[in-house]
Amino acid sequence: DRDVTGVQTCALPISNAWAWVDSAHALVTVVTELTSLSFAARREVAAWIRRLLVRRIRLEKGGGVRLPRFGAAQVEALLSAVRAGPTGTLGVLEQRVLDAVALLRHPAPVWVGRGLSDSVNTTNISRRKCGDCDFQDSGKRVIKAFEAHAGALSAIYVEDHSLTLERVLEARTRELQENFGIGDNWKVSVTFIANEIPGLPSFPSITVDGAETTIEATTFDDLLEAVDPTDPSTIKAFAEHVREPLQAARTPESVRNTVKALL
Repeated sequence: DRDVTGVQTCALPISNAWAWVDSAHALVTVVTELTSLSFAARREVAAWIRRLLVRRIRLEKGGGVRLPRFGAAQVEALLSAVRAGPTGTLGVLEQRVLDAVALLRHPAPVWVGRGLSDSVNTTNISRRKCGDCDFQDSGKRVIKAFEAHAGALSAIYVEDHSLTLERVLEARTRELQENFGIGDNWKVSVTFIANEIPGLPSFPSITVDGAETTIEATTFDDLLEAVDPTDPSTIKAFAEHVREPLQAARTPESVRNTVKALL
């Protein structure tokens, strides 16, 4: 590999004779096709291929930063950091802490969780979830969803989420009807969690295919105030739903560095 632009990618003729797996064949095909592109297009595609390869190598190697085992001190440090304001982790830590706390308040088997440990880039529509995470009590036909938002909650953010929520509810209600039949309406609540909640207009109420949805908001300070960092169940939840996802290769190293500093 002598030219990142792809103008001259290797000294020998490209061949797929060495490629024994489908992914390698695909890569050889893409690189071969570079010769048919213009210089500018060739340079751009080659740059994206290099980025993809570097990302793949990083994921295979895993994160170099290791977070310590979680005990009461680590849990308390993270609770304090999230309550104090945006943590500088691109919203990752806020979402992971919300996962753990919401799970503690909605335990199985009564509640079935959805979205726990999802990447912050996972779309609600693709997972048919009403927030970053939600919990379903099928016996009572209730769904409680939670959406984490570092910093101040804005009316625009709530409005954008409401538009997405309608599409989610359309898909989710079809799923619920297939699994539980058509009966009493489902009650859905979506709670936004933010560091600050300035004066916002009244939240809209949405009803889609028999799912009556209410939207409300609270602060991280209020949500986390009663969490006991010394409780073994709290420590276990934070170890499984905060530490493990943060330690996964998909989490940017910069986020782990920030979390380690907070600890």
